[in-house]
Amino acid sequence: MRTIKIFTVIFLLGMELILNAQPNQISSAELFTLEGTKIDATSILNNNMTTILVFWKTTDANSVEEIEFAAELWKEQIKLKRVRLIAICIDCSGSVQHVKPFILGHGIDAEVYIDKNGNFKRQMCISDGPTAVVFDEDMAFYYRENGYCYMNEMLIENKVNQSLLHFVNK
Repeated sequence: MRTIKIFTVIFLLGMELILNAQPNQISSAELFTLEGTKIDATSILNNNMTTILVFWKTTDANSVEEIEFAAELWKEQIKLKRVRLIAICIDCSGSVQHVKPFILGHGIDAEVYIDKNGNFKRQMCISDGPTAVVFDEDMAFYYRENGYCYMNEMLIENKVNQSLLHFVNK
């Protein structure tokens, strides 16, 4: 019995550390537009709208499926609720010419940025894609979903709706 209590305490402390490791604000990091223009990450999130960031890779089937589902969900259900969808490509450590044709070819209607050097990914504590992160209207971290699983888009939609309700009820 004592072993279970010790394990529980260690587990809860570990979970608190993990949850506290989530970034609460976006710091300066270099991103690129599809046209190759350099921008600062802080400029993409300062707009008083709930925002979904999806970190993805063009070379990973799960990442591609995640961004396609997220874009479809956004287009059909949550765009009208003043929610932004931002796709951050994280597998472009050099050439980025393949990203724009990829986005156009897959019909992804989202703001797309490229994290060439991986600084933004590291700053956001992203180890791999796909990962979705939701920020509320105050640009405070609200929810994170690591990896891909079938029906992720419904879970993300629920969290976005909760974030919107949370903001209204403040």
